[in-house]
Amino acid sequence: MDQGETTQLTTISHQAPVRLIPLRSTQILNQGRGAIAFLSNYGAGLLPGDVYHYDFHVQSNARLGILTQGNNRIYKQKQKKANHDNSSHQVTPQLSQTHMTALVDPHALLVVAPDPMTPYANSAYRQRQRILLHPSSSLCFIDWFTSGRFANGEQWQQEVLETSTEIFFHNGNAANEDPTLQGKNLTPVLVDSVAFLAKENFCNYGMDWGDWQCNAFVTIFLYGSQVGGVQRRCHIVQDMFVSAHTRVRDNDNTFKDDDHQVLSEKGENDNHHHQQREEEKEKELDNLRQGLSDHRVFLSLSKVETMAFMSTDPSGRNTSPLFVVRMAAMSNEDLYRVLNYCLRPLGSSQLSQGNIGGDGKSFFGWEFYKERMLASKSSAVAVVPLNTGVQRKCGIAGGMSSKGSFPNEDGTYAMEDPASLPEPATLQSSKSLMPTSGSTLAMLLLADSSLPTGSFAHSSGLEVAAQLGLLQTKQHVQNFVQTNVQSVLQLWGPVVRQVHDLCANSMRSLDDEVHASQPFDELSFKQQIHEINQRLHLAVVSNGPSCMASLDQGRSLLRVSLQLAEDHVQQQQKDSAQTIDYAKSKHYLRIQVRVSILNALNSLRSSSHGLHLASVFGASAAVFEIPIDHAGSLLGYCVARDTVSAAVRLNLIGPLSSVALLAYSQKFAVLGRVTDVPLSSCAPVLDTIQACHNALAVRLFRS
Repeated sequence: MDQGETTQLTTISHQAPVRLIPLRSTQILNQGRGAIAFLSNYGAGLLPGDVYHYDFHVQSNARLGILTQGNNRIYKQKQKKANHDNSSHQVTPQLSQTHMTALVDPHALLVVAPDPMTPYANSAYRQRQRILLHPSSSLCFIDWFTSGRFANGEQWQQEVLETSTEIFFHNGNAANEDPTLQGKNLTPVLVDSVAFLAKENFCNYGMDWGDWQCNAFVTIFLYGSQVGGVQRRCHIVQDMFVSAHTRVRDNDNTFKDDDHQVLSEKGENDNHHHQQREEEKEKELDNLRQGLSDHRVFLSLSKVETMAFMSTDPSGRNTSPLFVVRMAAMSNEDLYRVLNYCLRPLGSSQLSQGNIGGDGKSFFGWEFYKERMLASKSSAVAVVPLNTGVQRKCGIAGGMSSKGSFPNEDGTYAMEDPASLPEPATLQSSKSLMPTSGSTLAMLLLADSSLPTGSFAHSSGLEVAAQLGLLQTKQHVQNFVQTNVQSVLQLWGPVVRQVHDLCANSMRSLDDEVHASQPFDELSFKQQIHEINQRLHLAVVSNGPSCMASLDQGRSLLRVSLQLAEDHVQQQQKDSAQTIDYAKSKHYLRIQVRVSILNALNSLRSSSHGLHLASVFGASAAVFEIPIDHAGSLLGYCVARDTVSAAVRLNLIGPLSSVALLAYSQKFAVLGRVTDVPLSSCAPVLDTIQACHNALAVRLFRS
């Protein structure tokens, strides 16, 4: 179809209990060129064990909007059943699942704007979403969750909550490239995942900050010229929220607000019309400010470059960056208002580029989320008491002990003894080895704060959290450090384990008489390292400051580790008699393999985007024969140390309190396991805040 034509739904099919209901309002359809359909189901949610599959195909030049009729509920699992001896056993959770695949053809537009998913207490939910885009297509995809029925005291009390979104690019013949449309034969641009595994019973998601609690978080994926107005409005809102607390950097050309460019296409360039349009936009922004409640709303905007994935268009003429917008709020109604403001260009002929035919039609004749705003101002939301919500599932709430508070400035503990906290035994390996004297020295070297890895140039988002006013008390600093350690180790843990095992196996093969005579297969090793590292890069690329910090520290740690290994080889050569027997010994060969491993990693440093810290750390731990469980504790210590150091330099805590906090945070330094779950964070609030770092006008740290 041509761009000026109205989109028609050609095929609609559904099977109970799921329904796909097309919008048939003649008045709305006459105002826009796109088609709209509503997702619905008879039970208004998913029962345990339900599995829903959605498939959408937007053909060339078509525009499709997918909405929902209300919140989609995730109903709870069965409760624990009592035995005859009054004991109880846990029923294995039955996951409720949704799998969605969307194929968007050239010059087409897909908008997915649902209401939030609401997981009930003791529910278990997994969501997988794959989107295949053509470089010339456009996308506005919204994914969001609430904390549950927080008005009834529920706050993130689900058993399992996993969501993952993969975005790919195809060359216009996706059916031939990937017949199943599952993205198996394509390379994703990003894999954005969040996983709450409350069944581990010691997680802290960083949702409770005293008088502000996160009751909902949103992720928006924006791509293409047809959603340029949405992207620019998201940047305006980010600056509005950040500037209320600190100075904001001047807008660059990437985010230049030029919603009025459609006027030039129509030949209406007079100053009067332009001034009138600017006044209207400022009035809209004022209405948004006045309509929001007194609760905080956090919003960040990150840019992901896509040029490397455009094999069909190396010139980049038909490509644009992919933008990831994150929001966290205490009030659902506040998020509805922000989304309505940001998505308004899609439903307005004056704001969008959809008025191609000059007949006053927009992309869609529908103002998204307008019907969800029931009053002129969002109502206030009550704070969930500390004896419910997160504390019931995590043992602690907001990083505070139920018996005390943060350690005093003199270093004395006024908090709960770390030994009394729940022991994370479920993630510990039963095959942990004791470190040798050499590996103990390596652990001390890697834990040394003077090691030149550049880690103290990054604050893990602590600086922007402080400037935005989130860290009002010392307990908030403790909450931030603890949550950051848990989230980083959950995200990096599988990578550290996989790289560690790969390197350890390469050295362990020398003890096998069959493999001892075989040379180190550098080509195969480098390929496996690249695949593991690429998996991590796709998981963190949507958070620009975090991705940059990981690459910087990985590059520096690799340089230091390589120097240590080479010095060790030289020392061994000096101490040995340099006989032929020693040159053929397993000890000598093992040292050479260590250097070969680090040299192989060093050759990958300049390829593609570089090596992330988790990949280099896993390799370094294996090379220096540090057992994996000790490596996990060491990594957790380094993450906590860097964050606590940033807190001291920002004058958030004193030096003596930092020692107590650093010791306390080690209780949560548990390395994530290798599972079939995509690499995922468990702290969406911290992810949202950290991505705002680039908006700060004055900053001490690089991230």
